[in-house]
Amino acid sequence: MEYRPLTSLWSNHCPSIIGIDPTTILRRLASDKETMHAVASYLNHPHINDLREETAAVLGHHLHAHASHWSALHPHNTKPHPVNVVLFALQKVNIPEETRRTILGGVEKEADLVQHVRRHLARDKWKVETEIPMESSRADLVAFAWKDLERKIIAIELKNNYAACDRLFGQIKDYRTTSDEVRVVLTPQAALECGLAEGTLHEPLKFLARVKQAGASLHVYDATDDRFAIAHSASGDYDRKKWSEMWKKLNEVVTATA
Repeated sequence: MEYRPLTSLWSNHCPSIIGIDPTTILRRLASDKETMHAVASYLNHPHINDLREETAAVLGHHLHAHASHWSALHPHNTKPHPVNVVLFALQKVNIPEETRRTILGGVEKEADLVQHVRRHLARDKWKVETEIPMESSRADLVAFAWKDLERKIIAIELKNNYAACDRLFGQIKDYRTTSDEVRVVLTPQAALECGLAEGTLHEPLKFLARVKQAGASLHVYDATDDRFAIAHSASGDYDRKKWSEMWKKLNEVVTATA
C-alpha cells in the first residue's frame, strides 16, 4: 500500500488560514507521532486506539484521510480545506505549549519576536529604532534607509496573539500617515490564532483580508526555521509633511545615540 504523506494535503490553489504555504508545518507535524496521534484523536478518528503503535508514515496517512473525510462532512456548503482542519486541531488540542510553538513556528513572548525581526532588518541594511510615536500610537519597530535611491520608512507592528490585536487597525491607520509601508508581522501560530478568532474554517482569510484592506502588508515569521514569508503586500498614501518630519526625527535619534 502506498501511503499519502501528510504534506500532500496542501495545494497552492487553496487558501491557508495562516496566509502562507503550510508545508513546513505539516512536515514538522509528520515527524511527531505523539502530536499526530493527539490531533487525530481531537478530530475523533474512529480507530485512534489502533494507531498508537503504527509508524509515523501510517499515522500521517490516516490523519491525511481523516482530515479529508472531516472536511467533506462539514455542514457548510463551502467545505474547509483539509489542511486548515489539521491546523485548527493543532491549535486546539491539549499538547505541551512548547511542542505547539515548535511545530507552528511561534515564540513565547513578543519580545522574542522583536529580536528576530530587528536582526533580519539589520542584515538587510535597514536602520531600526524601537517604540517610535506615530500619531496616537507607538510603532514596535521603525525601519528606515535609502533604498533604490529613495528614502524609505517602514512602520512595523508585531503581534504574538489575537488578544494583542485589539488596537491593531487603529495603529495601522496612525502609521499610514508617516510611512511608505506599514508591516504587520505575525508568527504562523499567531496568524492561525487570529484566523480562527475572526474567521471560520470555511472562511479562513477574514483577518488577513482586514489587514490588507487597512493598507498594511503582512509578513509571517517562522521562528522554528528562522525565515520570513510574505502573505501579502500593501501600500498607501501618506502625509508628505508628516513623513518628512518622521525622517528627520529618526535620523536625529540615530545621531543622538551614536
